[in-house]
Amino acid sequence: MADAAAEGAAAGHSPGKPPILYRLAEWFAAGGGLALVSALLVTVASVVSNDLFGKPILGDTEIVEMLMGIAVAAFMPWCQVKGSNVIVDFFTMRFPKRLNDAIDAFAYVVFAVIVAVLTWRMIDGTITQYERERVSMFLKIPQWWGYALASISAVLWVLVCLRTAWDRARSAFAAPARRA
Repeated sequence: MADAAAEGAAAGHSPGKPPILYRLAEWFAAGGGLALVSALLVTVASVVSNDLFGKPILGDTEIVEMLMGIAVAAFMPWCQVKGSNVIVDFFTMRFPKRLNDAIDAFAYVVFAVIVAVLTWRMIDGTITQYERERVSMFLKIPQWWGYALASISAVLWVLVCLRTAWDRARSAFAAPARRA
Protein backbone atom coordinates (compact mmCIF):
# COMPACT_ATOMS: atom_id res chain seq x y z
CA MET A 1 0.00 0.00 0.00
CA ALA A 2 2.92 2.34 0.64
CA ASP A 3 4.01 2.01 -2.99
CA ALA A 4 0.51 2.92 -4.15
CA ALA A 5 0.59 5.93 -1.84
CA ALA A 6 3.98 6.96 -3.25
CA GLU A 7 2.70 6.57 -6.80
CA GLY A 8 -0.37 8.59 -5.91
CA ALA A 9 1.77 11.32 -4.35
CA ALA A 10 4.00 11.37 -7.45
CA ALA A 11 0.91 11.87 -9.59
CA GLY A 12 -0.32 14.83 -7.54
CA HIS A 13 -2.39 13.15 -4.81
CA SER A 14 -2.04 13.94 -1.16
CA PRO A 15 0.80 11.88 0.35
CA GLY A 16 -0.24 8.82 2.31
CA LYS A 17 -3.72 8.69 0.82
CA PRO A 18 -3.93 6.47 -2.26
CA PRO A 19 -6.91 6.73 -4.58
CA ILE A 20 -9.98 4.73 -3.52
CA LEU A 21 -9.60 2.44 -6.54
CA TYR A 22 -6.13 1.47 -5.36
CA ARG A 23 -7.41 0.67 -1.89
CA LEU A 24 -10.29 -1.31 -3.39
CA ALA A 25 -7.81 -3.24 -5.54
CA GLU A 26 -5.85 -4.08 -2.40
CA TRP A 27 -9.00 -5.39 -0.73
CA PHE A 28 -9.80 -7.51 -3.78
CA ALA A 29 -6.27 -8.93 -3.66
CA ALA A 30 -6.80 -9.80 0.01
CA GLY A 31 -10.02 -11.57 -0.98
CA GLY A 32 -8.09 -13.38 -3.69
CA GLY A 33 -5.60 -14.45 -1.04
CA LEU A 34 -8.45 -15.85 1.05
CA ALA A 35 -9.74 -17.75 -1.99
CA LEU A 36 -6.24 -19.12 -2.57
CA VAL A 37 -5.87 -20.23 1.06
CA SER A 38 -9.34 -21.79 0.90
CA ALA A 39 -8.32 -23.75 -2.20
CA LEU A 40 -5.22 -24.92 -0.35
CA LEU A 41 -7.28 -26.03 2.67
CA VAL A 42 -9.75 -27.95 0.49
CA THR A 43 -6.86 -29.70 -1.25
CA VAL A 44 -5.16 -30.63 2.02
CA ALA A 45 -8.45 -31.80 3.55
CA SER A 46 -9.16 -33.93 0.49
CA VAL A 47 -5.70 -35.55 0.59
CA VAL A 48 -6.01 -36.23 4.32
CA SER A 49 -9.52 -37.62 3.84
CA ASN A 50 -8.25 -39.88 1.09
CA ASP A 51 -5.38 -41.13 3.28
CA LEU A 52 -7.52 -41.68 6.38
CA PHE A 53 -10.79 -42.89 4.90
CA GLY A 54 -9.86 -43.95 1.38
CA LYS A 55 -12.13 -41.27 -0.12
CA PRO A 56 -11.25 -37.72 -1.16
CA ILE A 57 -13.73 -34.91 -0.63
CA LEU A 58 -16.44 -35.16 -3.26
CA GLY A 59 -16.11 -32.29 -5.74
CA ASP A 60 -12.79 -31.07 -4.38
CA THR A 61 -11.49 -30.27 -7.86
CA GLU A 62 -14.65 -28.30 -8.65
CA ILE A 63 -14.23 -26.17 -5.55
CA VAL A 64 -10.50 -25.62 -6.12
CA GLU A 65 -11.07 -24.75 -9.79
CA MET A 66 -13.62 -22.07 -8.96
CA LEU A 67 -11.59 -20.64 -6.08
CA MET A 68 -8.45 -20.44 -8.22
CA GLY A 69 -10.29 -18.63 -11.01
CA ILE A 70 -11.70 -16.15 -8.53
CA ALA A 71 -8.27 -15.68 -6.91
CA VAL A 72 -6.51 -14.94 -10.19
CA ALA A 73 -9.19 -12.44 -11.22
CA ALA A 74 -9.07 -10.77 -7.81
CA PHE A 75 -5.29 -10.30 -7.99
CA MET A 76 -5.24 -8.55 -11.38
CA PRO A 77 -6.33 -5.03 -10.29
CA TRP A 78 -3.68 -4.97 -7.55
CA CYS A 79 -1.11 -6.28 -10.03
CA GLN A 80 -1.92 -3.24 -12.20
CA VAL A 81 -1.61 -0.85 -9.25
CA LYS A 82 1.80 -2.27 -8.37
CA GLY A 83 2.98 -2.16 -11.98
CA SER A 84 3.64 -5.89 -11.85
CA ASN A 85 2.45 -6.70 -15.34
CA VAL A 86 5.00 -7.67 -17.96
CA ILE A 87 6.89 -4.59 -19.10
CA VAL A 88 9.30 -4.50 -22.00
CA ASP A 89 11.37 -1.39 -21.41
CA PHE A 90 14.59 -2.42 -23.13
CA PHE A 91 14.38 0.49 -25.56
CA THR A 92 12.79 3.06 -23.28
CA MET A 93 14.72 2.60 -20.03
CA ARG A 94 17.14 5.39 -20.96
CA PHE A 95 14.35 7.85 -21.82
CA PRO A 96 13.53 10.69 -19.41
CA LYS A 97 10.97 9.85 -16.73
CA ARG A 98 8.34 12.17 -18.19
CA LEU A 99 8.58 10.50 -21.60
CA ASN A 100 8.38 7.07 -20.02
CA ASP A 101 5.34 8.21 -18.04
CA ALA A 102 3.69 9.38 -21.28
CA ILE A 103 4.46 6.06 -22.98
CA ASP A 104 3.12 4.19 -19.93
CA ALA A 105 -0.06 6.29 -19.93
CA PHE A 106 -0.70 5.40 -23.56
CA ALA A 107 0.09 1.73 -22.94
CA TYR A 108 -2.25 1.65 -19.93
CA VAL A 109 -5.10 3.07 -22.02
CA VAL A 110 -4.50 0.39 -24.66
CA PHE A 111 -4.36 -2.20 -21.89
CA ALA A 112 -7.62 -0.86 -20.44
CA VAL A 113 -9.29 -1.38 -23.83
CA ILE A 114 -8.01 -4.97 -23.98
CA VAL A 115 -9.15 -5.65 -20.42
CA ALA A 116 -12.54 -4.05 -21.21
CA VAL A 117 -13.02 -6.55 -24.05
CA LEU A 118 -12.08 -9.41 -21.70
CA THR A 119 -14.50 -7.99 -19.13
CA TRP A 120 -17.30 -7.79 -21.67
CA ARG A 121 -16.72 -11.43 -22.61
CA MET A 122 -16.58 -12.44 -18.93
CA ILE A 123 -19.91 -10.71 -18.27
CA ASP A 124 -21.38 -12.37 -21.34
CA GLY A 125 -20.09 -15.71 -20.04
CA THR A 126 -21.73 -15.03 -16.68
CA ILE A 127 -25.07 -14.38 -18.35
CA THR A 128 -24.72 -17.48 -20.53
CA GLN A 129 -23.86 -19.69 -17.54
CA TYR A 130 -26.87 -18.32 -15.68
CA GLU A 131 -29.31 -18.69 -18.58
CA ARG A 132 -28.19 -22.24 -19.34
CA GLU A 133 -28.32 -23.14 -15.64
CA ARG A 134 -24.84 -24.67 -15.82
CA VAL A 135 -23.75 -26.41 -12.63
CA SER A 136 -20.68 -28.34 -11.54
CA MET A 137 -20.72 -32.09 -12.10
CA PHE A 138 -20.63 -33.46 -8.56
CA LEU A 139 -21.74 -30.70 -6.21
CA LYS A 140 -24.17 -29.02 -8.59
CA ILE A 141 -22.73 -25.60 -7.74
CA PRO A 142 -24.08 -22.96 -10.14
CA GLN A 143 -21.15 -21.92 -12.31
CA TRP A 144 -22.38 -18.40 -12.97
CA TRP A 145 -21.41 -17.15 -9.51
CA GLY A 146 -17.70 -17.81 -10.14
CA TYR A 147 -17.96 -15.94 -13.42
CA ALA A 148 -19.85 -13.12 -11.70
CA LEU A 149 -17.17 -12.65 -9.04
CA ALA A 150 -14.46 -12.68 -11.70
CA SER A 151 -16.49 -10.16 -13.75
CA ILE A 152 -16.63 -7.76 -10.81
CA SER A 153 -12.86 -8.03 -10.44
CA ALA A 154 -12.48 -7.43 -14.18
CA VAL A 155 -14.58 -4.27 -14.02
CA LEU A 156 -12.36 -3.01 -11.20
CA TRP A 157 -9.32 -3.95 -13.28
CA VAL A 158 -10.52 -1.77 -16.17
CA LEU A 159 -11.09 1.16 -13.81
CA VAL A 160 -7.67 0.70 -12.23
CA CYS A 161 -6.06 0.57 -15.69
CA LEU A 162 -7.71 3.87 -16.55
CA ARG A 163 -6.71 5.39 -13.21
CA THR A 164 -3.08 4.32 -13.56
CA ALA A 165 -3.10 5.76 -17.09
CA TRP A 166 -4.47 9.02 -15.70
CA ASP A 167 -1.82 9.10 -12.96
CA ARG A 168 0.99 8.51 -15.46
CA ALA A 169 -0.39 11.13 -17.84
CA ARG A 170 -0.57 13.69 -15.03
CA SER A 171 3.00 12.87 -14.09
CA ALA A 172 4.14 13.12 -17.71
CA PHE A 173 2.46 16.42 -18.43
CA ALA A 174 2.77 18.12 -15.04
CA ALA A 175 4.63 21.40 -14.90
CA PRO A 176 8.24 20.81 -13.89
CA ALA A 177 9.04 21.72 -10.31
CA ARG A 178 10.81 25.05 -9.92
CA ARG A 179 14.13 25.19 -8.22
CA ALA A 180 14.28 27.39 -5.16
